[in-house]
Amino acid sequence: MAGAALGVALGAARGATVRVYGREGVLWQRYTGWTFLVAALSLALMAGFAALAAHFGLAADARPVQLSIGVGFLGEALVVGRRGLSSGIPFAPERRGSSPSLGDRLRR
Repeated sequence: MAGAALGVALGAARGATVRVYGREGVLWQRYTGWTFLVAALSLALMAGFAALAAHFGLAADARPVQLSIGVGFLGEALVVGRRGLSSGIPFAPERRGSSPSLGDRLRR
């Protein structure tokens, strides 16, 4: 439980560093240098937490890495989503049919 809470908190900290802005009438996001720094620090903190948990006898099966990563992205999404909603800029509409290729996107 403590690992999940730490993961959400670290993800929220990472989400606070994401740049949210409008472009062509829809909402965009961009990671910044700070985002990558916070991500690296988060990895170090989670590794330290895992080592501390192991020191106190918590089994490795009780510390799933995938869960830590997932709740980190949940924390980030909560913060970025909240900021996006409060911006008043609409999210990009979902496309029907096939997705355009990367080349199509770059030519726009």
